[in-house]
Amino acid sequence: MASAEFNRQELVIQFWSQLQSFLDARRHAALDAGLDTAGYELLLALKAFPKDVDPNISTVGKNLMLQHRVTAKVVKRLSRQGLLSTHRGRHDRRCLAMRLTSKGQRLLDRLARKSIAALATDGVPLARSLRRLRPRPHALRGRANWRRPRLTARA
Repeated sequence: MASAEFNRQELVIQFWSQLQSFLDARRHAALDAGLDTAGYELLLALKAFPKDVDPNISTVGKNLMLQHRVTAKVVKRLSRQGLLSTHRGRHDRRCLAMRLTSKGQRLLDRLARKSIAALATDGVPLARSLRRLRPRPHALRGRANWRRPRLTARA
């Protein structure tokens, strides 16, 4: 039993290491494109918001787990680079809302293409590690806390 648990921990460490390697390569690609890590992650966070939402410094900062003042500095820097624009929020005029500019969108598209190309090679061992970690349904059934999901609605 202890050997199986140790093997599982090794798999987790292997997966984590491969994932960090991939993410580091993406951060370096962003640096080569003139973005620091915080700027790259902020642009990605902006891209993730739905079109009908006005992301502001507070919401983006919370998503990135950054302090408000740090987020504001990154926004100012990216705005100066022409990668995002700021405007007053539609629903709350006190908030400074943001959106990607076409230049910021093109940069993210270019970095995404590089990420997809890197996944063609780096993604294979990453996916293999993830498959090895994923529990099999038959393995879960013997556990005391495993429950088959209910399909009926409760009244």
